[in-house]
Amino acid sequence: MQSSLLALWNEIPPYVRIRLLVGSTGSTQLIDVAETALRAASESMESGNANMTKTLLHLTRSAMVDAWTESPANLGLANQLVAVGARVAAVVGEDKSPLLHVLSRCGTRYDVDVDTRYYLRTLQKNDTEKAGQYCSTQFGKSGNYFWLDKVHELALQDHRPDVLDAFLQQHDEVLHRPVSTLLHAEAAYLAHDYARAESIYRTIENDPVLAECTPAFLPRRAEMQYRQGHRGDCLAFLRQALQRRPLTAHLTYRLFDLLSETDTAITVPSGRTAVLLYTYNKAEVLEKTLESLCGTDLPGVRLVVLDNASTDGTKDVLAKYAALLPSFQVVTLPVNIGAPAARNWLMALPEVQECDHIAYLDDDVLLPSDWLGRLYAGFDRYPEAGVIGARIADAVSPDALQAVGFHLLASLYPASGNIPLDDPLFDLAAIHSQSADSGQFRLMSPCTSVMGCCHLFKTETLNTVGPFDIRFNPTQFDDVDHDLRLSLQGRSPVYQGHLRVEHMSTLQGNRFVSGSKLGNSAANKHKLQTKYSLKELTQLATFQYETIESDFFEKLRHVVAAECMDG
Repeated sequence: MQSSLLALWNEIPPYVRIRLLVGSTGSTQLIDVAETALRAASESMESGNANMTKTLLHLTRSAMVDAWTESPANLGLANQLVAVGARVAAVVGEDKSPLLHVLSRCGTRYDVDVDTRYYLRTLQKNDTEKAGQYCSTQFGKSGNYFWLDKVHELALQDHRPDVLDAFLQQHDEVLHRPVSTLLHAEAAYLAHDYARAESIYRTIENDPVLAECTPAFLPRRAEMQYRQGHRGDCLAFLRQALQRRPLTAHLTYRLFDLLSETDTAITVPSGRTAVLLYTYNKAEVLEKTLESLCGTDLPGVRLVVLDNASTDGTKDVLAKYAALLPSFQVVTLPVNIGAPAARNWLMALPEVQECDHIAYLDDDVLLPSDWLGRLYAGFDRYPEAGVIGARIADAVSPDALQAVGFHLLASLYPASGNIPLDDPLFDLAAIHSQSADSGQFRLMSPCTSVMGCCHLFKTETLNTVGPFDIRFNPTQFDDVDHDLRLSLQGRSPVYQGHLRVEHMSTLQGNRFVSGSKLGNSAANKHKLQTKYSLKELTQLATFQYETIESDFFEKLRHVVAAECMDG
């Protein structure tokens, strides 16, 4: 690398840098990075900046390679990679790589226009095994890699890597080798068979065709070592990854957190903390949530649960845990007032207002014993933060993430006024849902919003920003709206990715939801997108990007200094 790491990040165009800081993971996000970098390369070429052109073209190709490695059964994506790779090779004067040469012969048998009705019916019955068998049968008849892509999704979302393994074993002889090899590694990783996964990754590293994919898997190999307690080996893999992918922001974040021991930081709560829950007819999962609370350290904590007029066994569950948990208080309402109003009711209680901090929990989360100390560690690192939130994982499929630190994607329009219904001005990036948890979100950093099922506020800040907006009743997007209001007052939410909380409202269980729920969610999203003026959204976007950039460059300088890299 001719330029230093710091200079490299400073020199790339801001509209490319912003996308990299939002995330360099997930096939959809990586394609956007590649397309943006390719556009910037064309502009750089026209201006005669040969070095930057080459840097941006290499970024384009590496982003496309990484995108394909996350969705190897998607032959349409493979063909995009081949086309982009050929263009990059022609400009930089390189021969087509062995990987691109092989992928160019894989064909285009990826057809999404197929009859999926039976497949969807099996999923409605949560019969993942039958769904996988149906996909296997359809692939055998048609050779359409769409069906392999669906099995890949099942392996992640339903935690059924065995279904993916069964498909691969049945069709290995006819599958394109690059696709098959990468998905065998995926199945081993999702099964937490790290010895087998590492063996396959080493094979990939030494394979003349697949070696180009190695940088995409280095962070995953680091994560496997981290999960097994091998911190030094984890750092070694991350260092290799950063050398190969210097513009992948989460590598810098992860290295900083490991070198500064942010990943292990736990702060003993000081002062008084109110832990607030609200519930409605979820006695079974509420009991599991309260049971997980029993296993946590709750010094100086007041626990208050609001029962939103439940008609199931909630009352008995609350009575049971009132005897087991300290400072336990129940508020029972005669009607269900919805989530934002319940949050406001709890927040306004005099005994809650006496507390220094307020944590909100959903009634369907499973908490680790150190959850509160890790949230407090977020305020230690970012004392001016508006709220601290967690990494939310699926309770059924441990490597499927439901929420991380969300970022605002803004494309500001020249017209004034609010956002038109059919052309929303902003949305939140959902890159966490595009691939398995490979440690890429195990970091702490400012963001636009955190998921409201487990987050911690300073009471003073909560009072300053004001109550949750009851126009988002009964639920959905009230927490996002509140986080946007925090940013408008100069207090960024902070994502504490070293706290992993499991959510029992699972991806599998929410695969098919009622029309009324979909309608409520869509309506509330529209309310959110039309609530803020163009001026406010511009202020939000500007504040977010300035905050993210400042935080990232501080950490990058630390990593460069600590690693004695060329800065």
